[in-house]
Amino acid sequence: MRSSRMLFQVAAVSWMIFALCACDPGRDPRGDEHLIGEKLKDVSSMTTANGEPQQLIAMFDKTVGRVHQFDLAPNILVRSFKVLNPGVDHYVLYDQTGNYVVDFSIKHLSIFDKFNEANHNPIRFIGTPKSASFRPTLGFLVMYDDKMSVGVLKMDVSGKVLKSKVFGADFGGPTISAGDVDETGRLILALSNGKIAIVDLTASLNNGSWSYTLVNTTLNNCVWLSPIRGLPNKVFVQQEDRMSIVDLVAQTSTDGPLISRKSVMYYGKQPDGHIVYESTSDSSLMHIAYVNAGVIATKQVSFAPRAILNSRLDLANNSWTMISAKSSSYDYRTGKTNYTNRAVTRWTFTSNEFVGILDEKLSDKATFEVNADRLFELLPVKMGWATNYNLNNGTQRPLKYFNMPFIE
Repeated sequence: MRSSRMLFQVAAVSWMIFALCACDPGRDPRGDEHLIGEKLKDVSSMTTANGEPQQLIAMFDKTVGRVHQFDLAPNILVRSFKVLNPGVDHYVLYDQTGNYVVDFSIKHLSIFDKFNEANHNPIRFIGTPKSASFRPTLGFLVMYDDKMSVGVLKMDVSGKVLKSKVFGADFGGPTISAGDVDETGRLILALSNGKIAIVDLTASLNNGSWSYTLVNTTLNNCVWLSPIRGLPNKVFVQQEDRMSIVDLVAQTSTDGPLISRKSVMYYGKQPDGHIVYESTSDSSLMHIAYVNAGVIATKQVSFAPRAILNSRLDLANNSWTMISAKSSSYDYRTGKTNYTNRAVTRWTFTSNEFVGILDEKLSDKATFEVNADRLFELLPVKMGWATNYNLNNGTQRPLKYFNMPFIE
């Protein structure tokens, strides 16, 4: 009897260990698909929508439940805001020009303006916000939730909300499949019937309903759409089985490589749209596809991480920066994958030169923001701890004990 009980206890403990630390059941790219803009965790506060680096950034520190604003030049904490719902995940957007902070959490949105005044819930969601397209120089913030609701805010330069409305995903039968706000302020949406809707956001807010024109295309199940920097009348898309460039004026498509969405490892839009996908012939290789001079170009990379946590392609500054993980485990209690053996890697990116220039190990438990020049690493340390990396020369500057005034 004792032996049977002991075997049962051993089996129970073994199952608990497996449940907490089981191998990741596999990468699922669908979390990056069928969004407007980018997943909230991928929208960096260190870069403007045009790809320019910001010296001031904002991040959520879960150890004290506050949003901190840092100045990266003197490497100091500038100001801090206490948030609603501090015990859940928060995602932060920041505009340096207007010096205001946008904070997302479950069914909640707050805007902290440059005068430190908080505007809680200027727009209300039924679902949970999962992606956003942020164009502060144009005054637009578009959010998309897990119930396919689209929240549109028009703001002034200081973050004051001028108009707002929650729209549905229905466009007279077809619904939204993917989209983004382009550099002219139009919301470009791929629809479930293969057409593209070009939405006038100002007219939509004024009318209280979608105001748009339709573009006929030959798209088949468009799962991802990115504006192309410098080419406002074209978009870069991933379909079920291939990637394409769509000309919104000529209403034509130029097809790129025949790549299944199942091969995609990462979709990136910061600041140039790109798709990273697995090699079908060699597990040690991967590829990156992007738009160069109006056509889809690809590069092969002798690098195959377990997961890509962030990818930033900046063609104007000749750089590709990636945060990756070599291993992972799945926690069945939380439903989250824990990524380990993290590193930041950078390559030059000219047409005749593709060279690795940086490879640095990172903390497995930190959160990150990255731009053309820097990577800021915020560690989950109660007293406050961060590292400011210069990606151009590899130097590191620590920032310590900034949470001391906020510890209760």
